[in-house]
Amino acid sequence: MQEIELRCDGMAIITLCQLGLDPQTFIKAITKLAKAQDGPRINMEYYTPLEERIKFCRTILEMVKARSEIFGRINNR
Repeated sequence: MQEIELRCDGMAIITLCQLGLDPQTFIKAITKLAKAQDGPRINMEYYTPLEERIKFCRTILEMVKARSEIFGRINNR
């Protein structure tokens, strides 16, 4: 489950970058959602901790930025 969650986060970051949108809004959104849930969470052991998830998103964002500096944005024709 954690791997699927992180893969989806990575795809969201890549997609937002390709659309020319700010991926920081995605990172802010997952942070707000995680903090909005106050009570005990069911099956938390299956989910990636928020700090790790944010770190992963920022790593993907840096990789996308580095790639676009070298190759430019991906063009979908």
